[in-house]
Amino acid sequence: GGVLVPPWQGQIVEQPPVEGYGQIFSGPNLLSLGGGEFVEEPDAEPVLVRDDRIHILPFEEGVFGPLTVSETRLPVGMQNMTLVAYKDFIYVVGGDGDDVAQRSKVYVGRIDPVAGVGAFTETSRVVDPQTNQPHTPSSPIMCAGAGALFIAGGMGANGPSLVVLSAAIDETNGSLGPWRAVSRLPGPLRAAGCAIWNDTLHFIGGIVTNSRTDRIIRARIAADGSLGEWELSSGEKLPAPRSSVMAVVL
Repeated sequence: GGVLVPPWQGQIVEQPPVEGYGQIFSGPNLLSLGGGEFVEEPDAEPVLVRDDRIHILPFEEGVFGPLTVSETRLPVGMQNMTLVAYKDFIYVVGGDGDDVAQRSKVYVGRIDPVAGVGAFTETSRVVDPQTNQPHTPSSPIMCAGAGALFIAGGMGANGPSLVVLSAAIDETNGSLGPWRAVSRLPGPLRAAGCAIWNDTLHFIGGIVTNSRTDRIIRARIAADGSLGEWELSSGEKLPAPRSSVMAVVL
């Protein structure tokens, strides 16, 4: 099972009129959140204007419909954020905004069949409990499953981060509990695919120091949300070294 049936089908669709937006499926809709564009000002340098709109592309019977704008908006204009879906919720993590604290903020909204997603509310900001400071690496690995949201790896201000954090998800409203430090990565890793199945966190491919990798590492998620030791998947690897991997569990 799990084998994709060819052929692949392509379609040219309308794109949002901004750059740096994040995309994620929300039920039958492909959402494009935020973004930004440089606006020309008379006798001045172009100004970056960040967008708070959410664009919707409905997907029905294998075809995308026209691009529309959701009645829901982001709490603030932002771009280059990370998006994670978990059951009935969408999480917006970090991103570039007018507020310098934006990179550690987390918002959660409930999936909506019409608007794509309901109103966003802020939940627990990403803080490393070992330093009590905001945790804002670039190119972190992020996914949700087994009742928790995980953030791992990436590049910190002083080099590669080995930190792995998790926060429990309240499945009634999507809010996050306090962030906790779990088993650190065995080495530098960023831009990897992330998937959770069989109560195990898997990181697929990515960049190790300065080169891509084809390896898959995994750690068992305990009932209390902690992680076991990291291990290299035996005999399982990608066909070739890859980074910026998108992993999907069906």
